[in-house]
Amino acid sequence: MIATEPRSTAAFELVPCPVCRATEASPFLAGCRERLLDLPDEFSLVRCDACGLVRLNPRPTPDAIGAYYPAEYLPFGAEMLPPSGGLKRLLQSTLRRVYEWRQGGPPYQLVGAPGRRVLDVGCGTGWFLDRFTTTGWEAWGVELNAAAAAKARGRPGVRCVIEQAIEEAALPEEFFDVVTFRDSIEHAFDPRLALEKSWRALKPGGVVELLTPDISSFEARLFKRDWYALELPRHLQLFSQQTLGRLLETTGFEIVKARPTAVPRGIYASLDYYAETHFGRRLNTRAWQHMWVHHALLPIALGLALAGTGMSIEMWGRKP
Repeated sequence: MIATEPRSTAAFELVPCPVCRATEASPFLAGCRERLLDLPDEFSLVRCDACGLVRLNPRPTPDAIGAYYPAEYLPFGAEMLPPSGGLKRLLQSTLRRVYEWRQGGPPYQLVGAPGRRVLDVGCGTGWFLDRFTTTGWEAWGVELNAAAAAKARGRPGVRCVIEQAIEEAALPEEFFDVVTFRDSIEHAFDPRLALEKSWRALKPGGVVELLTPDISSFEARLFKRDWYALELPRHLQLFSQQTLGRLLETTGFEIVKARPTAVPRGIYASLDYYAETHFGRRLNTRAWQHMWVHHALLPIALGLALAGTGMSIEMWGRKP
């Protein structure tokens, strides 16, 4: 098992691959920094010799990981993001239509069947559930952060928010029509168990939806240690289309669709980290007055996604 000594050995552990359970792994990327809190910690990624999954090893223990999730962590306050308006909104809407025309939408209908149920794993403040509740779905969530879960419960149409990790949550069986993991499967301590529990919670024919950074993307290969979506140590594993598909098939799902996604902020933030690494100065991506740069990168991000190599990948599996 390949590993390097973590900064705080008492709070870290060596683990086998969380997908195939193999222990042998090869070095993938060393000397990666924690960027959100600007801590001096460094981390190493390894690639599983058996299934190819890229993962953090050693990784923080479940008891220690909370120290890396501050109150200002974006999903815990997503409703505070400034809304786009005017030309920005028009540009976003136009590029979204181009993307949906080229790549197509999810393999389920949002409207037309009242009474359907969705479970969003890692729902944060519940902003993504609005997409479902406004069209008549019964919305459930799973969220570990107490403050974010409380905000999600206050949203209209949200039926229940379970304040536990998906691996520990008691979910009703054959109950949901859709289970979503929007930027959350990479945070799971046991992604295989998370998908197995989702399979049991879905009705026959139900769909699981995964959105996660793509470690094989052009951006990941270009920026390497400065890639925004590494997000270490919060991201415990980083998938490619191949390893994500293998996880779905291992847990009993049939893959029905996959598509790359455009994330313009990923390019901007990666450039920010690159500037800090090589020139000792950041571009200050956390200042919203620079959002015009974010929107100027939209066409580039869209072009990468249309070329099949967006920062993230979306994949859908169906329970037979």
